[in-house]
Amino acid sequence: MSAIEAPDEKVTTQSGGLSFREKKVLKITDEKLIPKQYWIVDEDAVLAALKEGAKIPGAEIQTEMVPVNRR
Repeated sequence: MSAIEAPDEKVTTQSGGLSFREKKVLKITDEKLIPKQYWIVDEDAVLAALKEGAKIPGAEIQTEMVPVNRR
């Protein structure tokens, strides 16, 4: 996957345009490493803690490109 090129940020056509923005999403890398306080995984709480800089074993922030249509 790392060999795949990232899409252009903006694409313009005759009928409009399309752009991408980053979206932070939770990616569980190893459920066994997640501390007990997160077991009934509250994904919103885990993501918020990660965004605040907390180190949570077994979870990380993954960035995805999301298409945004502009006309």
